[in-house]
Amino acid sequence: MNVSTNLGTNAILDSLPESDFGTFKNNCKLVKLEYAQVLYETAESIQHIHFPLDSIVSLIYETIEGKSAEIASIGNNGAVGCDILLSESPSRFRALTIHSGWAYQFRKADILHVFNKLNTVHYQLKNYIQTLTTEISLNGVCSRFHKIEQQFCKFLLLYSDRVSGRIPLTQETIAHLLGVRRESITDIASKLQKANILDYTRGQIEILDRIALENRSCECYHVTKAAAHSQYLIAA
Repeated sequence: MNVSTNLGTNAILDSLPESDFGTFKNNCKLVKLEYAQVLYETAESIQHIHFPLDSIVSLIYETIEGKSAEIASIGNNGAVGCDILLSESPSRFRALTIHSGWAYQFRKADILHVFNKLNTVHYQLKNYIQTLTTEISLNGVCSRFHKIEQQFCKFLLLYSDRVSGRIPLTQETIAHLLGVRRESITDIASKLQKANILDYTRGQIEILDRIALENRSCECYHVTKAAAHSQYLIAA
C-alpha cells in the first residue's frame, strides 16, 4: 500500500497490504524527530521503534577511547530500533537524528505484537534487518579500504536517496560521522565544488552532478542500494 503523504513515505510500510497497514497504523503514532535528537544511547534498552518518513537517523558506534563513526544511516528505507525484534539485549549503537522530520513510532510491546501477528510485517522487517546488516558490514570494509573522498561521496549519495533537496550538514558533522578529520572533508568538498559537482554554502550542500559524484564514490554505494532494492523485489 502507498502511504505517501506530504510528510513523506516509508518503503517498509509501502510494501504492506492495505488491511495489514490498517492494523499497523492503529498501533503507532506520528512523531517529529528533531535534529540532534537521540533516540537511544549505547548500552540502553530500546523502548521504541521508528519508521522514518522524511527524517534520517544515524547509527553511531563509540569506542571506549571516545572515538566514534557512523555504521549505518536509516531514512525512509527502513526502521530504527529493529534490534528489539531479535533480542532483549541493550543497544550496541547510538541512534542520532541527523535530519529532522517525521516518523511513525511504536512502543516495544506494540511492535512485538504486530510483528508476531502479521506475517507481512514479520517478513518485511526480517528482510530489512538483513539489508541493514549488509550496510553495516559494507561500512566497515569501506572505512578500512576506501579513500575518504569515496566515503564522502557515498555518504552524500545515500543521504540524498533518503531526502530530497539540499543536505543541511556542516563539514564538521560529516567528518564526525565518517570518523575522519574535518580538514580532510574541507579539502574534498572544496575540490568537488571547483569541479562543479557540489555547491557548498553555509552548511548546505547541493549535488549538482550526481553522475560525477557516483563515479567518485566506491562500489559500496551501489551494493547498499542494490541490497535495499532486492529486499522489496523479494517481498513482491
